[in-house]
Amino acid sequence: MSALVRWSESRHVRAEVARVVGRDLPASALRLLEHFEAAGAMRVSAVAECLHIDVSTASLQLRGLRSDGLVSRTADPADGRSGVVAITAEGRSVLARVRAVRCELLAQALGSASPGEWGRAAEVLLRVQQHMLGAG
Repeated sequence: MSALVRWSESRHVRAEVARVVGRDLPASALRLLEHFEAAGAMRVSAVAECLHIDVSTASLQLRGLRSDGLVSRTADPADGRSGVVAITAEGRSVLARVRAVRCELLAQALGSASPGEWGRAAEVLLRVQQHMLGAG
């Protein structure tokens, strides 16, 4: 699994994803988007806790995603003084395109599996990831 993660974050894969998707997002930004997609809207402090990062780090990364329209911040329904962050439709679209490009690149690299097999493998890996993030 770690080899697959390293491959997906390699310079070649990242450059091709950026070319096709039209955005060069760092791995940390993609992890945040994936987390919101799996877990739903959360306070920044909860995101930081789940991802084992400092609140200031999470806030800084989320600021960039917000300015790109990939996440949004709204008032927390439980406490209007706080805010919750959620992935936007554009954020979901970007993630879907990133996954599609990575899946295609992996299929090219490994060759013999059918697109359907790669799609199923990607679904399994997504479920594993969601479970690891505590959403499954």
